[in-house]
Amino acid sequence: MSLSLLFKNARIVDGTGNPAFTGDVGVAGDRIAYVGMGLKADAKAERIIDASGKVLAPGFIELHTHYDPQLCWDRTASPAAEHGVTTVVMGNCSLSLAPVTGEGRAKMTRMFNRIEDLRPELFAAAVPYCWEDFRQYLDFVRPGLGINAGAVVGHSTLRHYVMGEAAQQRPATDAELERMCAVLGDALAAGAFGLSLSYDHLHDENDHPVASSFADTRERVALARVISAHQRAYVQCNINLLDTETRLRQLDELGTLALESGVFCSVLGIMENPVTPGQWVAELEKVDALKLRGARMALETQVRPLDLAFSLNRSWLVAYYMPTWAAIMARSPSERAEGFADRALRQRLDEETRPFENLFRCIHVRKTGSRDNQAYVGRSLWDISRAEGGTMTDALLDISLREGLATVFDWRNAIHANVNIVGHMLNHPSVKVGGSDAGAHIAQFSGEGDSTFMLECYVREHGKLTLERAIHRMTGEMARDFNIRDRGIITEGRFADLVLFDPATVARGEEHLVDDVPGGGGRYVRRATGFESVVVNGRVFVERGRYTDARAGRIV
Repeated sequence: MSLSLLFKNARIVDGTGNPAFTGDVGVAGDRIAYVGMGLKADAKAERIIDASGKVLAPGFIELHTHYDPQLCWDRTASPAAEHGVTTVVMGNCSLSLAPVTGEGRAKMTRMFNRIEDLRPELFAAAVPYCWEDFRQYLDFVRPGLGINAGAVVGHSTLRHYVMGEAAQQRPATDAELERMCAVLGDALAAGAFGLSLSYDHLHDENDHPVASSFADTRERVALARVISAHQRAYVQCNINLLDTETRLRQLDELGTLALESGVFCSVLGIMENPVTPGQWVAELEKVDALKLRGARMALETQVRPLDLAFSLNRSWLVAYYMPTWAAIMARSPSERAEGFADRALRQRLDEETRPFENLFRCIHVRKTGSRDNQAYVGRSLWDISRAEGGTMTDALLDISLREGLATVFDWRNAIHANVNIVGHMLNHPSVKVGGSDAGAHIAQFSGEGDSTFMLECYVREHGKLTLERAIHRMTGEMARDFNIRDRGIITEGRFADLVLFDPATVARGEEHLVDDVPGGGGRYVRRATGFESVVVNGRVFVERGRYTDARAGRIV
């Protein structure tokens, strides 16, 4: 037997959920060629890695990302692989970069800016739109790809391509739906991973609901049946964030879609949120009931707390859910300052923050360039407002206005931070580990690192999942449910996507801002420690945090 790579004496956690075992794993080309002990003496390997004391697992699968724009300028999707991720799924929330034509290109840029917080300057510098259909788009992405990528067709993008301006006005006609089904079918034949949908809580740059929300059940089911016909499984949907009754109704609708089409519907998402306590319990009960009827579906969740940094001259996720704030944030930075300085609006702005009061108490001043604001660094809005006699809204706006809205604030451990509740979700069969949003909102947080945090926090520190269970949830289960062929399990004949790590030291680093984004603006990233080797399709891609020259990623 001739091997290109051999891991010796590893603790193998194979992705099935079965107990770990000690053994060797050999790779020949892009496939796993040997798993076991006692390799024949005449077997040769070009490279042997001593894995004693380390865990060897399948590469992790990151389900909900927005790496579409980043892969245009960074084919490694950094820092995903540094956290053991070998496959990412992008094009979620009804937004993708194809198919597009004419004005549709500018429209998609504006929508990615509004919804995913990715600046137009980035698109101008790095997203060439040198494609129209999905096959051409994948042909652009494929060369030099370091990581495996599943590219989803965004329903809003598809509707704009077929219907133009009418996409945000009405349901599709029979002729338009027939063409959408044909275009989607062509995309799937070219290698698209699935379809993503959204409801009307997501708005475009003009504050209009996204195109996907104008579809009726007939349209959604017809498109989902195209997914099934092409032996794909993935239909993703983003549902209302805060209103429990609306969320449960939308889950019912998506359960019907799953039942009538046979697809697996992955729904973003479930979260432990003090603004809506108990919502997560009702959602699990709803999905459990739909699954008993035969619906294949699950709720996506992220692993980490929803920590973020923001400044009012850039963007802020929470403002999206407060109408007056959202209207002001939609203006240019100079016009924003005028809006936030308008004392006549202050009471209305403050009233809109009331449902989020507990979150506002967790907001701290992180960084300032103003001498007048230096004394506030590290202090919470709650503390400042009590000391100075105003409201937390006053503190946030007055501090920001002193330096042209450039003050950086953050909150930590305010949402999705209860280890017991989140641990319950991560173990629940109606939940998928996959709501990281990596690649989006890059000026507010690093979405990457959930796989590392799972191993560090929920396995090692708190014991909420066994190592075998955690790895199964991020590998074999994902590959099985979403039809990611020949991946997710360490067994002979599967693709050699592998990660070698030290379970005693694996950890995510501190979040820090790096200036590597085309068009400027920077992004937050987290590095990782404890990962020895990450292998993509048989080639060592990352070694102790450093990227090699290997670029063996594929469209999955």
